[in-house]
Amino acid sequence: MASGREAAFTRLKPVLDAVASNVYRISDTPGAGARALRRYSGSDA
Repeated sequence: MASGREAAFTRLKPVLDAVASNVYRISDTPGAGARALRRYSGSDA
């Protein structure tokens, strides 16, 4: 899971693909992936 500007994500996608079998872009907002994971796991405070 990653978040960030689309241009940066597009530029870095080959690197992310090299180190992860699945890469998901969540949002432009920094921290959006972490918030989504906390909500999914039930530990959102």
